Amino acid sequence: MSRRLPAEEALALLLQEQPVEDATITGELRFYDLPDQQVGAPVILRRCHVESLLGTCAAFHAPVVMEDCTFEWADFYATYFLAGATFAHCSFAQGVDFQCGGHNEPPTEFRLERCRFGGFVNFFDNWFPGPVVVRDCTFEKGSNLLGNVGQPFKVLFEVPPLLEGNSGDLTLDGG
Repeated sequence: MSRRLPAEEALALLLQEQPVEDATITGELRFYDLPDQQVGAPVILRRCHVESLLGTCAAFHAPVVMEDCTFEWADFYATYFLAGATFAHCSFAQGVDFQCGGHNEPPTEFRLERCRFGGFVNFFDNWFPGPVVVRDCTFEKGSNLLGNVGQPFKVLFEVPPLLEGNSGDLTLDGG
């Protein structure tokens, strides 16, 4: 059974390098409130329902792992996943904003696997120095992951991305 956990308590656990598992996280889980928006601890969420996750302008210096989670709202605008990020078996009710972010350092991966996105997934002006894997995901309203061709703000991949078994248009323009 899922326990209810206020966002402030969940953030405190994560900053103490403790994973948060089997919880309903209520309120806004705000990483941008941290000093200089720097996150040095691994962020691990498993089997959680999250009302709102705001990683806006945060720099994650340790791995981010979110598995079997549902998100009512998630925003990663200008978020740097320096040590990589994995979102596996997650469901996002809305679209997700990853624009102006990425920055995974090789050899760490940015990975989306078996995720469902209910809205547009925005990767406008992202840079991925390390590998990107997007596998078996559903983009109900598409994404610009491979869009904005010929524009200076298209996604820059230093390593060709591995894209397998996805549904939805990943070549949309905009941002």
